[in-house]
Amino acid sequence: MATSHPTTRPGRSRKLGFGVMCCIALAWTGISVGSAKAACVGPSLSIQRSSASTQVATVRAGATETIVGSDWFTTCNDTPGPCEQGGVAGPRTGIEVGIVRARPTGTAGVWKPGGNSVPLRTVDADAAFGFRIPGVTMPGTPGRYLLVVGSGPTLQTYEQLKVTS
Repeated sequence: MATSHPTTRPGRSRKLGFGVMCCIALAWTGISVGSAKAACVGPSLSIQRSSASTQVATVRAGATETIVGSDWFTTCNDTPGPCEQGGVAGPRTGIEVGIVRARPTGTAGVWKPGGNSVPLRTVDADAAFGFRIPGVTMPGTPGRYLLVVGSGPTLQTYEQLKVTS
């Protein structure tokens, strides 16, 4: 008489092993990524505000505002090295600040340039890698706009503006 053995599925232990290996790999990756350092902050451009910051700056049509920029380095390496100890090449010069009408992308709260950039001023960052542009007149037509740097294919967007009447 033959002895009976419990039947096991041959693929079950492989699936379990694969699942355990995936968990270990994800945990290890999370630990590795978590220990990386980003030494340099990307540049910023915004409307100076006296109240708490919100995601979208609201300004009045035709109002005069101050635009503030910070962290405008010429170069900075985001890996451990000289930049991590404060070694950046210097303040950026010839920063072309502009404003452009925005259009929705189809994703809630995300806008992209919807026309040509209107140049506001060309500025140089100071020794602290920042700048201020006082006396900038906001667009006279209500709508959504973006503060930008550059033009054409080098256009970079920074802050959304909601211009109200």
